Amino acid sequence: MKLAKLEHVFFTYKSWENIGGLPGLSLTIQDIGVPEITLHGPPNIEEIYDMTKGFMVTKNLQIVSRNHKHGSFTDNCMTVHYVPIYSSVTASSRKTDMENSYDNDHVISLGDGSSHQQNNYCESLDSVNPEQVKKRQKTEAVLENEDISVAYICKLHNKAGTLILEKCVEHGVPAGPLLGELKKGNNVTLPNGKVVKSTDVVTPEEIGPVFIVVECPSEHFVDSLVNNKEFQAHQVTASSDENLAMLVVHFTPSDVMAHPKYQDWLLKFSGSCIHLVLNSSSPSLSSIAVHRVQHMLNILHPEIFSLLKQNSDVTSSVMNGIEHSVLAIPAESLMKFYLRPRKGLDRENVIQLDASSYVQEAYNSPGLEECVKELATKLNHFPNVNKQEGNEYPEVVFLGTGSSIPSKVRNVTSILVNISPQKSILLDCGEGTRGQILRYYGIEEGNSILRQISCIFVSHLHADHHLGLIEVLKARNLAFIQQGERNSPVDLLAPKQIIHWLQNYHSRYEPVLHLFRLVPNFLLTHNNGTLPKEVYQDLINRLNLQELSTVPVKHCKSAFGVTLTPVSGKKLVYSGDTMPCEGLIEAGLDCGLLIHEATMEDELEEEAKIKTHSTTSQAIKVGANMRADFTLLTHFSQRYAKVPLFNDNFHNTVGCAFDNMKVRPCDLPILPLLLPSLKCLFHEHYEEMQEKTAKRQRRNRAPQTP
Repeated sequence: MKLAKLEHVFFTYKSWENIGGLPGLSLTIQDIGVPEITLHGPPNIEEIYDMTKGFMVTKNLQIVSRNHKHGSFTDNCMTVHYVPIYSSVTASSRKTDMENSYDNDHVISLGDGSSHQQNNYCESLDSVNPEQVKKRQKTEAVLENEDISVAYICKLHNKAGTLILEKCVEHGVPAGPLLGELKKGNNVTLPNGKVVKSTDVVTPEEIGPVFIVVECPSEHFVDSLVNNKEFQAHQVTASSDENLAMLVVHFTPSDVMAHPKYQDWLLKFSGSCIHLVLNSSSPSLSSIAVHRVQHMLNILHPEIFSLLKQNSDVTSSVMNGIEHSVLAIPAESLMKFYLRPRKGLDRENVIQLDASSYVQEAYNSPGLEECVKELATKLNHFPNVNKQEGNEYPEVVFLGTGSSIPSKVRNVTSILVNISPQKSILLDCGEGTRGQILRYYGIEEGNSILRQISCIFVSHLHADHHLGLIEVLKARNLAFIQQGERNSPVDLLAPKQIIHWLQNYHSRYEPVLHLFRLVPNFLLTHNNGTLPKEVYQDLINRLNLQELSTVPVKHCKSAFGVTLTPVSGKKLVYSGDTMPCEGLIEAGLDCGLLIHEATMEDELEEEAKIKTHSTTSQAIKVGANMRADFTLLTHFSQRYAKVPLFNDNFHNTVGCAFDNMKVRPCDLPILPLLLPSLKCLFHEHYEEMQEKTAKRQRRNRAPQTP
């Protein structure tokens, strides 16, 4: 999509499912030069920029907001009419009800023997700006009175008719200004006195079609929706067929759509109206690229690079409970609906996988077939360590291995560590983490994984390391609800400043504070932790660990790495984002696995230093100095989207991480054997990177002009 042309975003409801992509989108369009964006929807949508300013800067992007109190919106294409739909319960009541359904144990230890409820913790960290308090109180007053979803009734402008040149000739209309008058709808008199009517030579005006977008977030909104008279003008009660809705798009959850009153409301639209359903039950296949690369990597090792789940594995029936007489269709990625010309649904570009073509594309890479055969021979002679007891956990699944922004094949940072079959820890939680879990595990197993995530570690507050947190917290909560189980809040290990963002989101948008227990990273500092012994012991017992500590690293304010040692197994170390750091080396000595960032290639060491990141060789050296059994590199710059540049420092205890790659301790020795095949598989990309490096080296060697 051409984001440079984006001017408006319309929101139906203030939930993370709807607005969670806005911060990342805003950073992207700012970078490509979009000067202004208008946000339409419930009041105060724009406050997300104020809440995220601690980790997101959009100073070059002008934000304009409009809501239902501003009246209809019109541009050169259509008129959009806002229709507010109100909940029968206030936002504050909804928040209180949700919080009361959980154990009130989200207590944070401050390391001085005292503890504070989470809603007081923000004020115990820093002094609170009085203006921020006033703004928050004002916002909460709005939330107290109304919980709003906004529907949109959209009508394209009528399209003027076109001249029928053959008719003009028949009526003797000469070329010139008279043609223009006829096109405008005016009758004209010819030089011979003949009157030519516009209707004789111009096609009829094309009436602009009507389409509606609606989200009824819960059954509390149903009465307001079905009793709103503004929709009647576009249902079977319309004054003319021209006003009938051609299309209704439903963001409404499937269980709410099945409500009898909602069903009755659907039946009031004409029989020809198409109802397009976009909700969490819709088909989720949204990217060919991620499946293509996984099919290619699967050739090298089917267990380390298992194939991802497809639609049948990740969706439930979207049409359950909908009247058969209603033309309801589940939406699919890249499906189109043509309003003008009125061609309706078009599935020509809907994403479909062609596994055989991806495999063939891989084998078209020069030398790959020989590399794969050689790899198979090596693996056949490889010690069968898979059956050795205690060599399967911790199991590490990489959900995101890129830096800064997502690319087609590398999501931003997130690593799932399955400590045991029943216990998991998430290391960083970049945007899209929940989607990656869904693709990798499918919906049923993915929900099981969400429920067993007991701890989420956030290394620092750059957006690419935690923007997926709220989505994961909410999805985890839903997974417990669907299982009929009571949610146990997740332990959130993060910089203490994260509470400002989460508390603001909680008070202005929707409740989330009851979904986690915050343990500030500094309380767990290696050899200097101030978390009370009994609290620390409770924490590691919950996580099935014998040791857990954080390490301040060299990146930005409040940046941390982490070390964790399972009850059975060797220490695992995760660097987060950092330059080479002696403190991390000391804390991780003799670990079983070091997962270290390697953002830049060696030729960009100065750039890495400026941006406080590590090069590949620096990361490998950290592993050597740490005496790590194995070093696994991740967090690659998106310039190395498919594969990083390998160098002579890569040896038999160094591997390269990919999205959707699963490794166990018994798999680690296999990873270095994959490097020749990876070079062949991505040879075009690899040669292009080598060429860019060579050009940069030539420029650097060239004599400088005085």
